[in-house]
Amino acid sequence: MYMSYGLSVVIVFLIGVSLYFLAHDPPTWVYLTAVPTIVIFFNSFAFQVRAGHDAVFLWECFL
Repeated sequence: MYMSYGLSVVIVFLIGVSLYFLAHDPPTWVYLTAVPTIVIFFNSFAFQVRAGHDAVFLWECFL
């Protein structure tokens, strides 16, 4: 549970900062659309990694 929350916080921060600098502070709807979409996408892979109970890196889910 704490891993999922921590990962979500990091993703929200990184996406927010990236959108601010790369898109030059877009409208609020862009943040409200991009952040939840990316959090849901990356958390689904994080759960797959943790379910394996071994040291699997996130990029190995794509192999």
